[in-house]
Amino acid sequence: MALVKPSMGRGVDRESLWLMTYISLFTSLLAFFILSVTMVELEGSNVRRNFQKIQHDLYAQVLINKKKLNLDWLEVEETVSKGTRLTLRADRLNNQEIFKKGSDKINTPWLGELQSLVILIEQLNLQDLNTRYANLLNDVERAGFSIDAQLLIEGHTDAQPIVSARFPSNWELSTARALQVQQFLQSRTALPARQFAIAGLGSFRPVNKVTDYASNRRVEIYINATLTAKGIAP
Repeated sequence: MALVKPSMGRGVDRESLWLMTYISLFTSLLAFFILSVTMVELEGSNVRRNFQKIQHDLYAQVLINKKKLNLDWLEVEETVSKGTRLTLRADRLNNQEIFKKGSDKINTPWLGELQSLVILIEQLNLQDLNTRYANLLNDVERAGFSIDAQLLIEGHTDAQPIVSARFPSNWELSTARALQVQQFLQSRTALPARQFAIAGLGSFRPVNKVTDYASNRRVEIYINATLTAKGIAP
């Protein structure tokens, strides 16, 4: 006859109970972790979705204002990473060059056109996106972010090398062209300096063939909404 020790049975019961408690606790923690990750992803998805809506709405508003102001020389494109791109097209303004060869001075025919561009930008109300898009910003603010707008002005040159006392290379010339347009826009809009940035790209991103010099001497403007963590200066 087999003998069963009562103490062994009680030991097995205690071990089973401890194991079940451990499994239950681990399962609860795992479920909580999965729920937390899901909530974070959902929140992040809402933030991204609302941010993209704002970016697309800015693009749509630029198109509306372009048509309203009859800016046929302005090419408007929606980009993935840099917002709405505005290209000043000399070939759509009687081939009037924006800049002469080797110069950063804005040619006179373009001064009036740039003033029209100022009107377009002002109508976007970029200095107060938080009020304009208040209905989309709840999730953004709960996630610890705020939305601001930036105008990035990129200057370009043609492929002809330049060496002068003022411009040692095309890099300096392209940066000076961007600065000229930035100063024009900032002085005529209500936008603060912190919402502007400039870049000089030399001759390395031509829009047409390299020998089409006039069309490659240009400026591109990007209107881009930016996400900034609260408490961190943009």
